[in-house]
Amino acid sequence: MNETLKGRRLLVVGLTLFSMFFGAGNLIFPPFLAAQAGTAAWPAMAGFLMSAVGLPVLGVIAVSRAGGLDCLAGKVHPAFSMVFTILIYLSIGPCLAIPRTASTSFEMAVPPFLPSGTPTMWFQFGYSLLFFAAAFLVALDDEDHVAGYAGLLVVLDEGYITNVAVRPECRRNGIAQKLLQVFLDFAQAHKLAFLTLEVRASNYGAIALYGSRGFRSVGRRKNYYEHPKEDAIIMTKEFTDGTEDPDTGAAADGL
Repeated sequence: MNETLKGRRLLVVGLTLFSMFFGAGNLIFPPFLAAQAGTAAWPAMAGFLMSAVGLPVLGVIAVSRAGGLDCLAGKVHPAFSMVFTILIYLSIGPCLAIPRTASTSFEMAVPPFLPSGTPTMWFQFGYSLLFFAAAFLVALDDEDHVAGYAGLLVVLDEGYITNVAVRPECRRNGIAQKLLQVFLDFAQAHKLAFLTLEVRASNYGAIALYGSRGFRSVGRRKNYYEHPKEDAIIMTKEFTDGTEDPDTGAAADGL
């Protein structure tokens, strides 16, 4: 997909990328680095900018121009593309980002209430077990299976639904509707301007579901999906001061 972003959409995408890369470490580490560098602060800052800002930006540009991470890695070899992509997702997901959700909340919630000098290793181990056990349990159905999941990215007053997925054997039980309703309630409570998402053009069931909840088609992204390659239908639901816009059109508008 080749699309030129302008104005508001350019700002939203830019803020989205910024929020993906900016974390607590990016806020804490630069001052710490400057303090440690002393009189060599400027060379240290230059090295930090090249490694922590320049390389990630170049990576985003390279992946974007290649048409995706798998396409970029495929220039080496298809097998390398698969292995490299899996390792990247493992490293930034299960091996880093997911454990960090427990470690960050632990550092904020537990050590401040422990006596000074108390070893925290076993406290952190126990906390992490309880944290992920609780997260796992809330995702289970009546038969102790993960029934589905959904993701929402919020930038300013705009909501981008990244995923709504339900186990095949759990479908047609209203699970997707319940997941979607969580986002609709969130959008109204936080007075978002709209919720938007992409869905495969052949996924008529999902299109019908979103249409029944007031989403309408506003465009199409050519060859957006891979394996198999397929267009994506962009569907959006607008809100006015936290209230659902009654004039949402039909689900098939713009198809």
